[in-house]
Amino acid sequence: MSRDCPLTCGSCLPAECRNCSHNCTVNERAPVQCTCYDGYKLRADGLTCEDIDECAENLLTCTDDEVCRNYKGFAECINRCRAFSRHGYAISQSYEKSCCKQTNGQCGVNQIPSLRIFRGNVPFSPWQVLIDLKGGRCSGALIDNSWVVSAAHCFENHKVEKIGEYNITAVFGINDLDDITTSVMSQQRRVAEVIIPGDNEFPGSDIALVRLDEAVEETYRTSRVCLPNGEVPPAGITCYVTGFATTESVLLSEPAPIRLQDVNLTIVDDEECRIAHEKSVNPVNTTQMLCASSAGIKCNSGGPLVCQRCTSCSWFLAGVYSYSKNCFDLSDLGVFSRVEHFENWIASKISRITVKKEKCQPTHWAEWTKWSRCEGNQTRNRTCLNGMPGIPGCIGASTEARQCSNRDKWSNWSRCSKSCGRGQQSRERVTVHDGSPRITERRACNGDSCPKLASWSGWSRCANPCGQGQRSRVRSCVGGPAGKPGCRGIRKQQRTCPIEPICSEFGQWTPWTACTRKCGGGSRFAVRRCRGAKWNVPCEGHAERAEPCNTHACCRSHAWSHWSACDKTCGGGSRSRDRGELPCRNLVQFQHCNTGTCPEWSDWSEWSLCSKACGGGVRNRTRICGDNLRSASCQGSTTILDACNTEQCKGSCSTLCLQHVKSGHCSSPVRYAMTAFCDPACCTAKFCRDVRTDCPSYAVERCADTHFAGVCLRTCGYCG
Repeated sequence: MSRDCPLTCGSCLPAECRNCSHNCTVNERAPVQCTCYDGYKLRADGLTCEDIDECAENLLTCTDDEVCRNYKGFAECINRCRAFSRHGYAISQSYEKSCCKQTNGQCGVNQIPSLRIFRGNVPFSPWQVLIDLKGGRCSGALIDNSWVVSAAHCFENHKVEKIGEYNITAVFGINDLDDITTSVMSQQRRVAEVIIPGDNEFPGSDIALVRLDEAVEETYRTSRVCLPNGEVPPAGITCYVTGFATTESVLLSEPAPIRLQDVNLTIVDDEECRIAHEKSVNPVNTTQMLCASSAGIKCNSGGPLVCQRCTSCSWFLAGVYSYSKNCFDLSDLGVFSRVEHFENWIASKISRITVKKEKCQPTHWAEWTKWSRCEGNQTRNRTCLNGMPGIPGCIGASTEARQCSNRDKWSNWSRCSKSCGRGQQSRERVTVHDGSPRITERRACNGDSCPKLASWSGWSRCANPCGQGQRSRVRSCVGGPAGKPGCRGIRKQQRTCPIEPICSEFGQWTPWTACTRKCGGGSRFAVRRCRGAKWNVPCEGHAERAEPCNTHACCRSHAWSHWSACDKTCGGGSRSRDRGELPCRNLVQFQHCNTGTCPEWSDWSEWSLCSKACGGGVRNRTRICGDNLRSASCQGSTTILDACNTEQCKGSCSTLCLQHVKSGHCSSPVRYAMTAFCDPACCTAKFCRDVRTDCPSYAVERCADTHFAGVCLRTCGYCG
């Protein structure tokens, strides 16, 4: 009894209820019936219960950004991103109704899990930088431990080559200006260098790289934002800008806030951006700039515009705040420098940074395939691109099935009610799913304009106006080929021309007239007369013709040039001169020149004395040309040289020399012969006795004669 009736029941259930897994219903007039808790259904055995999968049986309808999750006894619709939170997914703050994959990258990550970066109770941006210009302030974004990106116009009142002399500081890790002095997590660094693009012309290149004098330490309050790596935020997504500047929630008349402000913006299409600013003082170059609506934070020079990537939750620096048409008009579009355009320039200045541009490829379903052939059931499939089915972006089934019937077919389309000019056609089908009546579908057809015949053209001229001939006119088919409805009928008509007994015709051409110019291109003409013209029928053709003539260039006269050199030196030559230019070289004069008889050589002279008595000497003979010894008119040389006395000398004086000594040549003016032909020893003292008789008694007196003493007497000892 106690086994079938628990003490807590207050009454005892029939023994048949012991096999029910959930509830048991007892009816006096019916057998015992097992029932199940809510969310369960009774199995075929009538005793046990199983969970109802409300998701699989489509018993619960969820919105597009929700997924159905089935549990034991119940199901619920939950945000699709929250459903995958244990796998690292979160709700994207840039892409509406999308999830993003959280990463452990080294940039663009919020390291304060308890705080949402944007739109939370305490806005926080770990890459936000406050630049204190000592008289103003700008915002910036940390992209490297030693580098910050800001706006170039922030430094327009500073000489960037001497930026270190201005004592400009950059503050990190704060969300309140009071944190600068009170927070131990704030960091300050001096600005050591500012680099601006070489083509900087505001607003086209309103971006600047700021180098710190010392690298900052990365903490949970100070970290880097990613560069785009080729990613451009598409129009319509939500991005965020931060800064210590005015927002819509702060009156413009009040001083700038001391707490960090953040505003969500919508990226605007490039064409809308260009049109909005095309008539302003600073039109937008959409290659270098981008726009965001509801700029929110105004006068926030250098403020970072960050967006989440399309494939992850990481934040990247999409823009740097530059300007708007009116800094204090909160409804105006904000203009930002497009960082993606400048990131190659950034990488060229910071060696640690590399840019790898990649196209954003989010995970998503491809289009469904067509339904398969109907065989009682038919299916269709879809493929998950850039990911796996079951993760955000590819939630849902990759295959769908449905029942079908071969009777569930459309009939062929009926014949169009009109062949042109827009008619209608229809088709029908019978559905077998719900027994509804025959369904008719209609569509427009043959929408092209109907063809029609155009108006007749004018009559053509008679082919033979001077006798029996034909003329014709035509009309074309407009809007279609001939023969179609609307274009049926005669399209060409012919008519006989009136017969003219006498035809007008031209006579023979006259001879050509003289050319109008002698050179440089002229014209000449010929004419013919129209004969037999009657009934006002003119002759066909031209009564006058012309053709070019004397097309050669004209010569220009000049003064006569100088006479050219004579082509012969004697015996009759010629020379010329001209006074024209090409092609008029026919204006030339010729003149005879050098008509005198050419001179002739005289006979050769006798050979001269040999230059040496022995040992090899030279002798010569000469001739003259006409009356001039050195005239250039005769061909050949005036002198011939010949070797002589080639035998070797024997002793100091040859026999010939001794004869010259005995003849007194040592003391005579012919000493040249002695020095030229004989050894000087021939005139030494040992021969003086032989020649003393040849030295006259007045030789002593001649010693005063320098020439006499130097030539003869010194050698004989008289003038020693």
